[in-house]
Amino acid sequence: MRSWSLVTAAVVAAAVLSLPTPAARAATPESDALKQAKAAIKLRQGEAKADQALTAAGLFDDLDTFQAAIVDGSALAADIPKNLVGNVVPGMVQLYRDSYSVVSLTAQDIFNIYDAANLDVPLALQAGSGGDVDKMRAKLEAGNAKLNKKFAARVKKLADAANKSRSGVFRLNATVLPFPALPPVLATQAAGGFFNNFPAAALILAAGSAGTAASGNASVGGLLDDPASAIVNFGTVNPTVGGTVNHTFQADETGRDPNGFSQLFMTDTTDSILVQIGGIYIPAP
Repeated sequence: MRSWSLVTAAVVAAAVLSLPTPAARAATPESDALKQAKAAIKLRQGEAKADQALTAAGLFDDLDTFQAAIVDGSALAADIPKNLVGNVVPGMVQLYRDSYSVVSLTAQDIFNIYDAANLDVPLALQAGSGGDVDKMRAKLEAGNAKLNKKFAARVKKLADAANKSRSGVFRLNATVLPFPALPPVLATQAAGGFFNNFPAAALILAAGSAGTAASGNASVGGLLDDPASAIVNFGTVNPTVGGTVNHTFQADETGRDPNGFSQLFMTDTTDSILVQIGGIYIPAP
């Protein structure tokens, strides 16, 4: 009886060992595509995070250099607002672009993977499903909010240093606006253009100078649907600006009255779009 049990056990064990294991099961086209899509999402997220870290480091270095020039007096007071906008906004736009473009690139990656496999993109990889692409977008949004908060704090530090070092002759007021929301990851269609129509300001600055040439200077810069043109309204002054190769715009106005509130907004060149981008108080020394 004992020997029979050993033989039986050996036969049963051999039968169990001969069964296919989960790892040995043949992959399906659907599982292969999903695996590739998840890897693409992870890769794109990592690229965006690395690119933003590099851009942010350079941006903060530029702010340190510019603040030093303001404090030691080598930066001309009248040029501070427009130079700060001109130097900083491209970096801010790049921070946003690093996350915005990854949405488009990820959508194209997923579309290409499923198109090559002649499969429909599953619900879990479609926007609004609460699946992987929505989670990716939420992480990118959270990262943008964190970067924007750090940047706003750094700009405030620069403004405080400028006002302390030039007390009585110059005052600077600065406002950093939140980045626009990211679009959904539309993986069920080929990715389209780089930017959609969303003129939005990233940075607004205003300053007042004392002396015989006492005047205020308001500057604004940020994102613009490239290569569209828009009108930036400084009260009754309405300069037209165009999108650059870097998808940025910048507008400046001098001669504003200190101790006044400058309302800023944008329209397109046909007045069919009105985008409120805020206002800023022009201080007096």
